[in-house]
Amino acid sequence: MHRKLALARVAAALVVALTVALIVAPVAHADLTTGRDKLIAETKAPWPSCPGGRADRAEARLLLARAQLETGDYPAAESSALALAQAKDAVAPRARLFLAQVRRVLGKQAEASRDLEALVKERPDDRAARLWAALLRKEQGDRKGAEALWQLTIDDFDARKIDFDDPDEVYILAETARHMAQFQLANDSYREAAKLRPQFTEASVAGLSCSSRSTPPTSPEQTLEEVFKVNPNHADGHAMMAAVILEKSYDLSAVRHHLEAAFAVNPRQLRGLRCASIEIDQNQWQRARHRGAGGRDQPAPAGGPGFARHHRLAARRSRWRYEADRKRVLQRNPTYAEFYRIVARSAVREHRYLAAVELQKEAVKLDPTAYAAMAEIGMGYLRLGIEAEGVDWLKKAWAGDKYNVRTFNTKNLFRRTIPKDYTFQTTRSFKIRYQNDERAVLSRYLEPTMEKAFSSMVARYGFTPKTPVVLELYADREDYAIRTVGLPDLGALGVCLGQVITAMSPANGDINQHGALA
Repeated sequence: MHRKLALARVAAALVVALTVALIVAPVAHADLTTGRDKLIAETKAPWPSCPGGRADRAEARLLLARAQLETGDYPAAESSALALAQAKDAVAPRARLFLAQVRRVLGKQAEASRDLEALVKERPDDRAARLWAALLRKEQGDRKGAEALWQLTIDDFDARKIDFDDPDEVYILAETARHMAQFQLANDSYREAAKLRPQFTEASVAGLSCSSRSTPPTSPEQTLEEVFKVNPNHADGHAMMAAVILEKSYDLSAVRHHLEAAFAVNPRQLRGLRCASIEIDQNQWQRARHRGAGGRDQPAPAGGPGFARHHRLAARRSRWRYEADRKRVLQRNPTYAEFYRIVARSAVREHRYLAAVELQKEAVKLDPTAYAAMAEIGMGYLRLGIEAEGVDWLKKAWAGDKYNVRTFNTKNLFRRTIPKDYTFQTTRSFKIRYQNDERAVLSRYLEPTMEKAFSSMVARYGFTPKTPVVLELYADREDYAIRTVGLPDLGALGVCLGQVITAMSPANGDINQHGALA
């Protein structure tokens, strides 16, 4: 009921905006811009029929198609865009580009690619067409062909041919730079696009995809709160906030709140399908399948975030299904290394760190430039306590991608801080890393407590873990967080990574160390 009332209010506001636009001809385009901004602010808005001139009706129908895409009505969006793309007026090139984007979401890769390649041929200077044509090339396995198109835009940037006062052009540069792994340029361009047009929330949200690749000026949460001030119903923003919370605190109540907000706008919201990972983690298979059912009839592109959803389920339920789906994925896109990375993240959730490492290695075999996968291999080895190999892989990742903040932080911690300030000490069942100044005091009390707890739990559960169990106590809160997740912000007092336990030492404040460790 609340949702219907909200939609009615939005529809009424848009009717007023467009009625004024289409009756008062001299200010029609300005008012259509107002209507577009309202569409950005309220993505759940239906669009009225437009009785004005042909150009205004075409603009309004294109906005209608965008609203249909944003709300998950993909067949309707395709139908609306197709009618505009077949026309001969000024909106047709943009409608053709948008139609290809819709067909990509629908999984119609061949049709979308064919149309985009034709558009690029007709309009070789159209950077938006080049951006999307290149993405389709990459998703069909033509990485070199994709990079050739993207490089043309980078060349335009180097030659100062881009209008840096046009937020749309700056946004296209940002997207291109991200695909070309020029993350600092991408981040700077996303921020500039959002600055040029404060309601350009897409730029702010897209910029968060680079937030772990260079140092952002604000936290992801702050950025998204600013987005919600402009558009409280931003589906991708809510899905992104859920992902941030899932990564930092695993607060499932908050995660579900934002995911439900995303799905209320678009039940097929691809980033939001990460919700299935929660059900998968809790072995709620039926609910996970039900969550994905909204988009099952609309197959996502091989490069899209929703494409491996069913394969994550298959990997957890059946090795045979996983192998069959893996072959099907790679048949669609032989270079789609991200498939292995998505499944590896699911393995990490189960503490299957060795399996995750092997999956990430498969990604590197498929794509030798998969530096993010190399970084995850390094982090995986560190979770297993295999530090020499872990640091070696982090060095490889950093050599190819000097924008990954997690890699930078963790590599420096193990190269500079730990060798200088920390020492291992071994007991019968444990290998304990102490801060040098704390070792004498802590070892006297900690070691007998841990050995007593170990013996008690072995007797209680009838299971003896592989020893030695590694326990690391960090005197510095940021060092502890970086050691655990690669970023200097972690709320938990301690984290069990399987064979390795990381925790803050008593030096961090009023901590019940006995309760935290035992």
